[in-house]
Amino acid sequence: MNVFVKPDDQSQTCLRFGMARKGRMKSNVFVKSNDQSQNYLRFGMARKSRKKGNCFSHVTMLCILAFVTTLSALASSPPNDVWQSHARNVDEALKRFVSAIDEYGMQVNGVSVIQHGKSIANWWGKDVEASVLLDQHELSATVTAMAVGLAENEGLLSLDDKVAGFFPDLLPAQPSANLLAMTVRHLLTMTTGHDKDTPCSQGDDWAENYLAQPVPHTPGSYFYYDPMAGYMLSAIVQKVTGQSLPEYLHTRLFEPLGIKNIEWECSPQGISAGGWGLHATTQDMARIGSLLVQNGKWEGQRILPRKWVRQMISYQTASCPRDVRYEELSQSGLNLYENDWIQGFGYQMWHCRSGLVRAEGSNGQLLLLFPEFDAVVMINSEAEQMASELALAYLHFAPSIPDWRGRKENRGRTQTRHHYLHYVNSHL
Repeated sequence: MNVFVKPDDQSQTCLRFGMARKGRMKSNVFVKSNDQSQNYLRFGMARKSRKKGNCFSHVTMLCILAFVTTLSALASSPPNDVWQSHARNVDEALKRFVSAIDEYGMQVNGVSVIQHGKSIANWWGKDVEASVLLDQHELSATVTAMAVGLAENEGLLSLDDKVAGFFPDLLPAQPSANLLAMTVRHLLTMTTGHDKDTPCSQGDDWAENYLAQPVPHTPGSYFYYDPMAGYMLSAIVQKVTGQSLPEYLHTRLFEPLGIKNIEWECSPQGISAGGWGLHATTQDMARIGSLLVQNGKWEGQRILPRKWVRQMISYQTASCPRDVRYEELSQSGLNLYENDWIQGFGYQMWHCRSGLVRAEGSNGQLLLLFPEFDAVVMINSEAEQMASELALAYLHFAPSIPDWRGRKENRGRTQTRHHYLHYVNSHL
């Protein structure tokens, strides 16, 4: 019998001889019984107990479980006065951000900050109410990726399934080898082999138009951000579930998160656009982001598989900006330490400098994740210069987001803040 106990992710605390220590261990405590009924109790190192039988190990394990549960609860439940002070600091940072972005002529529709699953700061633009559904543009694809993960968890598809296999009747007469090699995973990571936008959202059948486009590169070898990949993911989910994205996600995602109203643009076939076209409130999008930094849980309920969330936000492939061709990246003069579009890509998620992760829409929609601090900042604006918005968001929120336990920015984050400050001073 092997029993493993792991502390709550938020506490990031492991037990060693009854002492709390920061860090992570995959197997902090375990009890093992062999044929000779020898019991082993391990706190980071093995200790042997020569007592026979299971009584000692079972009682000890119950005590340890109770201690870990209590410790985790304390770690995730700050005192009210400390939490209120922290929330005020974040709210002041939000106000400074709005003032700064307004000074540079960018319109903000709404901002919402959630940490540890709690809403701690919100702001709404002029003539914008909290209940207004706002266009999320390409940020929509992140929600589509969640649907793919749920369908995979239910055994309805595999990431290695060939895209052509879902649409045999829509393939061109002589499909290329690259088209036939394209998989669901390639759609998620924007490595389909295309090197330019596929203008397929016109005409009778968007999926058929997409499959008719040339695929000049071997899938998996070439990154190019194309929103139509999100549409194809939506079409695949609808094919295997028999439901549109809003229908499929209603009871699996939206309802558990308390999201009561969304709209999603559709193709003539009634397939949600997937890569764009989701309309939702700023607060609801912040909840979706909070679900990611909490490893797929919301208010203690498992909504997304933890493994899928880790895959979504983890580095999956190299990336480059949309206005730079992949083969031109080395000649573009872009500095790895000063550009947020060449830090890597997950499943419809971009990596930022110093470990942050984001989803974004082309017109100023920014979902900025602070996984280390279980926090998310959702911004909906009318800013075409995403680099400027991201720089201002980081400069104002990064110093205040570190959580109520007093952890500060690490050295890498401080250096990144200096890079953003230099960008703002140089470009705005």
